[in-house]
Amino acid sequence: MEVVRINRDNFQFDKPVPQYWAFVVKPGIPQPITALLGEGEDFEGRHFKFYQNQLRSSLEDKASYDLYWKQIADATKDSKRIFLSADGLYHLLNPVTLKNPTTSNYVLDETELVRIATGRDLLNKKVALQATTLAILGNPDFTMSRKTGDLQSTKKTLNLNEVIAADGTRSGFSMLPGTLKEIDLITTRASSRGITVQRLESKDANELKIKALRSPGILHIATHGEFDTRSTVDSYLRSKLILAGAADDQPFTLDDYERFEDGFLTAYEVSQLDLAKTKLVVLSACETGLGEVQSGEGVWGLQRAFQLAGAQGVMGSLWKISDEATVTYMDTFYKSLLGGASSQQSYLAAMNETRKVFPHPYYWGAFVLNGYN
Repeated sequence: MEVVRINRDNFQFDKPVPQYWAFVVKPGIPQPITALLGEGEDFEGRHFKFYQNQLRSSLEDKASYDLYWKQIADATKDSKRIFLSADGLYHLLNPVTLKNPTTSNYVLDETELVRIATGRDLLNKKVALQATTLAILGNPDFTMSRKTGDLQSTKKTLNLNEVIAADGTRSGFSMLPGTLKEIDLITTRASSRGITVQRLESKDANELKIKALRSPGILHIATHGEFDTRSTVDSYLRSKLILAGAADDQPFTLDDYERFEDGFLTAYEVSQLDLAKTKLVVLSACETGLGEVQSGEGVWGLQRAFQLAGAQGVMGSLWKISDEATVTYMDTFYKSLLGGASSQQSYLAAMNETRKVFPHPYYWGAFVLNGYN
């Protein structure tokens, strides 16, 4: 199913109106089924904010299913699995969190949803990558000094836009005790399966260490994430992972930017990484699935940047995640993945298991998996 966002602009004096269409291809049907999903500013404005607010407040949402999924459910009736190529706001909501008011089931219970970048992904056979190595980052020392030998880079060039994007975000980053527990659990599971593990934590959870990685089979990053909605610079600079040294309160001059890493790994920097043989990147951090939505072009942010760097699949979050619930989620995900299940099967298992402890979709539905492998 391809979701397409267009601007209806048929009349000279009309203000363009956004429309969302679904094009559904099903076995045995000679042409696509088309459905108008919704239109107007409220569809991607007021109504979408209602969906977000109900999630953040852990309240029951009885309206969003009919708005954002019922037309799709009708068009894909009797389909057990849907490959979704999203557009517009469908990049920013997770359909599996929508509750069917008729059955009282979530979409997660009724349909297996697989996110792909484009329908071409189903035609292009990818080489199956074997994950024999795991690079895992967590529990960064945010307050460490950035002006240390470990973070000094002789190859870095000054990017004034990056300096502007990072301005005013130097303090207030809380420690994440759950990330240490999380990487301990994952390390134990991976080691027991004979997978070589490279751990980056505390002062080693920094930009230089990540930039030195060369296509680990799996890359897992557990830290704070951020998408700066206030800045006007390029969206690949507004999306960032927060690493060791980011909360250092010592002054940082333009000369320092040329000599040292600042503790913020932007999506632009991510796109320059060497991940050509990386099977999966897991971003266990807040809002790593966000970015600037471009109609027909996806979301310009961290997830897309990791795919540009070569990763076959990327999992990120659409909202601020619970530290405690994420430990349960990730432990289940890796138990399944390292046990031989696919990324998609492990993704479903993680949501279903987390639901048993944290029933509201705010806790189990934040993550989206992009890439079919």
